[in-house]
Amino acid sequence: MYFIGVDHHKQVSVMTVLDEDGRELKNGRVFNLREKVERFLEGYRPFTAVIEAGRSSYVMADLLRELGGEVKMANALQVKAIAHARIKTDKRDSRTLAQLLRADLIPEVYQRGTRNRQAQRVVRMRAY
Repeated sequence: MYFIGVDHHKQVSVMTVLDEDGRELKNGRVFNLREKVERFLEGYRPFTAVIEAGRSSYVMADLLRELGGEVKMANALQVKAIAHARIKTDKRDSRTLAQLLRADLIPEVYQRGTRNRQAQRVVRMRAY
């Protein structure tokens, strides 16, 4: 089992892959395109990934599920409280997420289903 921490942004994400012993096997910036993410994760199956909840988190979560992984979505405020760091970089954040996932310390949020998210988009469009 591999543990993947994803510091997700709009166009690029930073991913860290840890093995069961906590060794960092791979770390890097990945464009949020299916083929780029798939290439980055090649050879790291089965895996569990964690992403901080945010506006575009579901896009990456859905992609990681399609690639065969289990995905947990972390409560960003609670993760910050657990892993209070003076120096914050994307690389460190992704590593911290992967380490918390490996230790089973992720404060998870409820992940809405696809139909619920589609209905929300319709409501938002009508509201604006």
